[in-house]
Amino acid sequence: MFSTVTWVHVAWLAAAIGFELAAQVLIKLSDGFRRRAVGVGGLLLIAAAFACLGRATTAIPLTVAYAIWGGTGLAIAVLAGRVLFGQRLPASAWAGLVLVAVGITLFRFV
Repeated sequence: MFSTVTWVHVAWLAAAIGFELAAQVLIKLSDGFRRRAVGVGGLLLIAAAFACLGRATTAIPLTVAYAIWGGTGLAIAVLAGRVLFGQRLPASAWAGLVLVAVGITLFRFV
């Protein structure tokens, strides 16, 4: 069903995560798409992220790849929001991130 996972597939998944993070930052910087060029750049990066995710899923099962992509992207976005925009999360949101990490671990290893 799936071929053997190699470093190339993991690299495609990492690229998908990177493009998704860059897209999120650009969309934030677009100021609700008032800065259209920046917003369109974000949308193009989202398309690139999905293209990379598609390449990764030629060997990584979709459920695993999507869980890693979504969860890792979420965690990195939280850090980027803090560093780039000074956004802070309440304790309940941090608890939610821990639950996401546990869920990804269970998805992959159980």
